[in-house]
Amino acid sequence: MFSLRYKLLASLCLLINVAYYNNAYAQSYLNYTSTWTESSGSCGFSGTCDYLDYTRTLIGDTIINGKTYYKVFTSGTLSIYDLILGQIVSVEPYTAPIRYLREEQKRFIEYRTYNDNEIIIADFDLTVGDTAVSIYCQSPLMVDHIDTVYLNAEPRRRFYFRPGEASWAKTLTEGVGSSSGLFTNPCHEIGIESGSSMQCFSQDNGLIVLDTSAECNTTGSFTLSALLQSGIQVFPNPAVDYVDVVLTNQVPSGPYKINVYNLQGKLLSTDFVPFQEGRSRINLSSLSPGMYLLFVYNGRQIE
Repeated sequence: MFSLRYKLLASLCLLINVAYYNNAYAQSYLNYTSTWTESSGSCGFSGTCDYLDYTRTLIGDTIINGKTYYKVFTSGTLSIYDLILGQIVSVEPYTAPIRYLREEQKRFIEYRTYNDNEIIIADFDLTVGDTAVSIYCQSPLMVDHIDTVYLNAEPRRRFYFRPGEASWAKTLTEGVGSSSGLFTNPCHEIGIESGSSMQCFSQDNGLIVLDTSAECNTTGSFTLSALLQSGIQVFPNPAVDYVDVVLTNQVPSGPYKINVYNLQGKLLSTDFVPFQEGRSRINLSSLSPGMYLLFVYNGRQIE
């Protein structure tokens, strides 16, 4: 486990997570490099649509009612799209309450705090003709056929279901979850105004792409690759008293604004960087040890 004196930061709410392992708590599917990248959208009668882009990571474990669960941290961005103006009018950091996940006998099981109970969210011990976990679906989903995807060289089964129109069909990938999202059942959705999807799953530098239109990188270099490609470098990471933000290959319309948030989405500090300089040192000495989110605005959009 990383030292408590370290402070971790991320950009675009992509958490730079220091992976650590507990050999006494070995799992067949999950470990601390497991990363799910997901998105969702919802349009209402207000003339706006809400779009969430987020990443789920495992940040530790806890014991509840005598059972050990991974703590699942979710962070990303919430974008508001104005249908009348035809453009995004705001982008804000997004975090969600910690969720609790464990696996047992090829199943993903979630503990739900509001009713102090467990629920099976995915069963991967299936064959053709079996019924998937579908308590929130309009009809039971039976396995129609199975193919194989690979995480590194490791084969993972992918289950397809019936009934349902092919265009709305969701799949279930072994050890990953539903193509609707980690905590979502593989239901057949109706309508186009709302829905969720899993884009990528990465683990131990292996990658499974569920949405071919998404940009995916492997765990370990995921966040750093995104930063370097966008011309943003953040170091050192982990950090103690400060972190340097270096901007390269950027053509902003004004000064950069750098915001630091805690995991609850509270704004802790704001710094402005003249684009002629392209470098800023952020003072972290007043922050408690932990993990933080760093957003960079270039005057037109969030980087």
